[in-house]
Amino acid sequence: MNLEDLQKLSKVMAKGVGINIPIIKAKLPNLENDCAKPEPLATTCNHLPSPTPEGILHIKRILQYLKIDYVQEFKFCDDRKFRFDFYIEKYKIGIEYDGIFSEKSRHTTAKGFTMDCEKMNLSTILGYKIFRYTILNYKDFEQNLKDFIAFNKL
Repeated sequence: MNLEDLQKLSKVMAKGVGINIPIIKAKLPNLENDCAKPEPLATTCNHLPSPTPEGILHIKRILQYLKIDYVQEFKFCDDRKFRFDFYIEKYKIGIEYDGIFSEKSRHTTAKGFTMDCEKMNLSTILGYKIFRYTILNYKDFEQNLKDFIAFNKL
């Protein structure tokens, strides 16, 4: 439908219902030539960051509330790319949050789970203590940390 057709249609509609509809005067773009077709939503939104899991936010809030110094994404071995989600240097504790319920969780594949085992074994060999959480138990973190500090009289 071109601009003339739209103007005629708006006049006919206005007369038929007894109201005054403003006549369209703008030039409409030719969708086939003037405008690029939009990309699919999945393609245009790939650059958006994933929301931070609630478990990660909770652990971070507890560490800040308890005024405990920590490092996020701590690389604990120079030979590997392994990182702890959080690391408390004072206690040599690595904290892991496994997002096993997300769409792209590597923790639920045989290869991903095996790499997690390698990571945990290597960190133990190197003397780190590990707290590991999922969406079902991350709220235990505060009590686990307090128990660790009390038990070790730190």
